[in-house]
Amino acid sequence: MITRRDTIKTLLAGTVGAGLIVTGTGCHTPEEIQEVPNPLYGRSEEEQIRDQKIIAESNFFSTAETHVLAVLIDIVLPADEYSVSASEAGVMDFLQFIVKDIEKHQQPLKSGLAWIERKAFDLFEKEFPACSEEEMISLIDLIAYPQEVMPENKAGAQFFNLLRDLTLTGFYTSREGIQDLGYAGNRPNFWDGVPGDVLAEHGFEVDARWKDAYITESGRTRLAQWDEEGNLI
Repeated sequence: MITRRDTIKTLLAGTVGAGLIVTGTGCHTPEEIQEVPNPLYGRSEEEQIRDQKIIAESNFFSTAETHVLAVLIDIVLPADEYSVSASEAGVMDFLQFIVKDIEKHQQPLKSGLAWIERKAFDLFEKEFPACSEEEMISLIDLIAYPQEVMPENKAGAQFFNLLRDLTLTGFYTSREGIQDLGYAGNRPNFWDGVPGDVLAEHGFEVDARWKDAYITESGRTRLAQWDEEGNLI
């Protein structure tokens, strides 16, 4: 059985220099972005205000285009036994945001969506969302492998490369995507001292004078302060 992870590896295998486009805010929901100020969000207050302004603007994609995009991003990242699909993880909101934040993506994505619709009519005489799953995949197979794409499908392949990269970026910067990876990464500004059992094993114990100076998870945003003699307060 082919899993989503196998599908991603296959889709990316033929892409020269394929990688995540780490831009914008990542796939945060509008509700998360609107929490200002929020020191754990990773953006300055000015950046968060700008994010809010972008979110307040009208959506770039029409309802019809959004429908097609939702189908396409779920072809790139369908739901599986490990996680939800791209659309369920909020990637559509990410796409609506990123094209307003980075305007160079607007024309390629608009043109690409039009190409997909024309190709669906040429092949199946119907709109792309009305195609069967088998028909959709057969169309995507024409543009999913850049090294094998026919000249007449080059524009479609360029569009799908961009959409695939943005989809993976949006998904794997979302809460669901990070959980899907199963990697928490480093936890900056957080250390509550050497574990007690480790200290005891080597004949040491926690010095009470330093317990309050440890950086705890609840106090990780606190700025360090020193007294006049250079001691950490």
